[in-house]
Amino acid sequence: MSKENSINWKWVGAGTVVAVVLSNILFFVTKETFGTFYLPAFLALFGFVVMGVIIGYFSDGVTIKEAAIAGAISMVLTVLVWRFVFDYYPPVGQLVLAPVLGFVLGLVGAWVGEEMQGSLEENDKAMSLVVFPGWIIAGTVFAYISNNLLVFLTAPLFDYSDLGVRVSYSISFLIASFVIGYKSPGTTVVESVIAGVFAVMLSNFVLFVNLYMRGSSFAPQFELVATDVLYAVLFSFVGAYVGEKIQHSKKRISS
Repeated sequence: MSKENSINWKWVGAGTVVAVVLSNILFFVTKETFGTFYLPAFLALFGFVVMGVIIGYFSDGVTIKEAAIAGAISMVLTVLVWRFVFDYYPPVGQLVLAPVLGFVLGLVGAWVGEEMQGSLEENDKAMSLVVFPGWIIAGTVFAYISNNLLVFLTAPLFDYSDLGVRVSYSISFLIASFVIGYKSPGTTVVESVIAGVFAVMLSNFVLFVNLYMRGSSFAPQFELVATDVLYAVLFSFVGAYVGEKIQHSKKRISS
């Protein structure tokens, strides 16, 4: 079996360690900040996606399987840490679903990582005017992750002010779109803008579902959503434009 078609168990082990450490750091930091369980637990899930991205981007093996296996194992370990360190007693249903959720999150992250690696599309000049749906999906996931992590982790630094949240929000779109602009072989500005808008919609949908399940009558306000979309379009355009310029500059130098 070739290296590309085999599972690299070192990456499974490394991914497990990364996911457990990162998810618990996110959980601990946000738990101290917000004083609740469910929001920190939700943000901790991004640790598993980030783990999958790392494996998908750097590993030469079957990255989807490696990340999925690491996700399942690390989720079980993380639940055990929450049980014995943070005194959280998960219901039986959560214990059963935990490895499945970790498996899926690892898959999602690995797929995004492979998109970033360029293993799913060839970087060809003829593709420069093509919009890749895969990169839009990857960009949406990456923008959504960066939105939540940057906003929630930096909110205490700005004393939870609206200006601070907006600054963090804008920077997160710049980062996500820059990666697309730098790595995607397609029309990166279009891909980034669409991904940014999708990330805004996804964030509001997740927020609505989360609050609805907790008995809140919250409904997203059109003005706020429209403002978020405007930020997404503007800063995604700028980030992708800069990333694409650097990508083209490197191509000219290498040729």
